[in-house]
Amino acid sequence: MTMPYERTQALLMTRELLKELADGASIEPDLLQRRAAALLKHFPDASHVALSARLLPDTWADPQAKWYESP
Repeated sequence: MTMPYERTQALLMTRELLKELADGASIEPDLLQRRAAALLKHFPDASHVALSARLLPDTWADPQAKWYESP
């Protein structure tokens, strides 16, 4: 079971990883895959975002709204 601090940490660490990649960091594919898997283990899913949207509508949008398209 993911604890709130783990979910928060995964969200912030995922941002760091994406920033590294956007800045042109070269990360070995195996390492990138391991980091991604570790982050996804505790990353917020749509139900967490939906709850956040209900509690903080000025910060988050409901992922089930019409604008959202699942990949």
